[in-house]
Amino acid sequence: MVRQSCIKYLKQWAATPILCGVIGDDDRKEDFIDLLTEENLSDIGIRIDATRLTTVKTRIISGTGSTFSGSMKEIDSALFS
Repeated sequence: MVRQSCIKYLKQWAATPILCGVIGDDDRKEDFIDLLTEENLSDIGIRIDATRLTTVKTRIISGTGSTFSGSMKEIDSALFS
């Protein structure tokens, strides 16, 4: 999610982050563009490719207790679509 990344911290330092990447021409594209809009970020560096799916990362965090001693895994959903 955009608001949980380093972009938030760059904006706090008055920087203007520009995301660059390729996304698919699908429903997930709309979700991504909506997130950019919510964060007042430009989509100038985003290219849309109708031949691919938009990749979505899902993070699974495991741990116990009040201290984090677990692990984090990422699943690339485009691999399973």
